[in-house]
Amino acid sequence: MGLVSGGDCFGWAGPLVSREGPFYGIKLYPRLGYTPAQVEDIGLFDWCARNGIPITYHCNETGFPPWPGEWKWSANGDPALWAPYLRKYRNVNGGLRVDFAHFGDARPAWRSTIASYASNLLSRYGSNVYTDIACFVHPESLERAKAAYDRRVRSVKGKLLFGTDYDIMLLVGDLELEAYYNQYKSIFKDDASHHYSEDMMSKAPRAFLNAQGV
Repeated sequence: MGLVSGGDCFGWAGPLVSREGPFYGIKLYPRLGYTPAQVEDIGLFDWCARNGIPITYHCNETGFPPWPGEWKWSANGDPALWAPYLRKYRNVNGGLRVDFAHFGDARPAWRSTIASYASNLLSRYGSNVYTDIACFVHPESLERAKAAYDRRVRSVKGKLLFGTDYDIMLLVGDLELEAYYNQYKSIFKDDASHHYSEDMMSKAPRAFLNAQGV
């Protein structure tokens, strides 16, 4: 379920979002004009942490609205804005369960921040931080993500999710689903040392959704 703007969301969201469904998590899209500080102010982080509810946060400087030029709220996607809240809730059910979507894509500083969160150095951020490669329609984006993951594979193994953003990828990349998957497989190649498909399509998604027993 997506959160569009601030306000008291629990009257309508609370009964609908749980491990039993019909919605299993919260989608935050900061390009619509809000920041993690505003999400914290309405109590959503506390509620998600206490109930083990996963959050997907758009973490890319591009997206919707796709207007040309610098969008006034692009910087709201900066994962560095999350540091105080990841630290605050790190001891509540293992910490906030967050997928920083798109792995920062073309922003090296954003990727580095996400990787630091996911590796949970010195146990500062909790153990439930993830990221994904949804809508990576260009090979160079996949190569950047793979290089960043492989550099830290020991500390972030099991924290990278495969994804498509199916409807958006058709708009921005003109790729059908089979071509998208084949492109991913050509770069994230399984071998004796790396089991990317199992990790990214099975183990990591179950862990992120808090559904290991499902």
